[in-house]
Amino acid sequence: MRTSLRLAIGDFAPLRTWLRTNVHVKGSLMTADELLATATGQPLTAEDFRVHPRERSLAHGGLCPMCADPCFRGTGFDLRASGRRKV
Repeated sequence: MRTSLRLAIGDFAPLRTWLRTNVHVKGSLMTADELLATATGQPLTAEDFRVHPRERSLAHGGLCPMCADPCFRGTGFDLRASGRRKV
């Protein structure tokens, strides 16, 4: 069964196994940046922080998945109408 399907039905064993192998074992031996680059194959960039909230919002019909508002609480950005703007 595909990992995404297993996660969808609440079977988190594949995720725990991946985390144990790729993160937990190496966690105390590397910096956070090194760990992210090793686990994902690329370093974390500012672009990840810019794109991820908008994609998450669009995946939920333009609404914040946590508060169901057209904004992201805690980010200070309003995603209504003309895109991102500082609130």
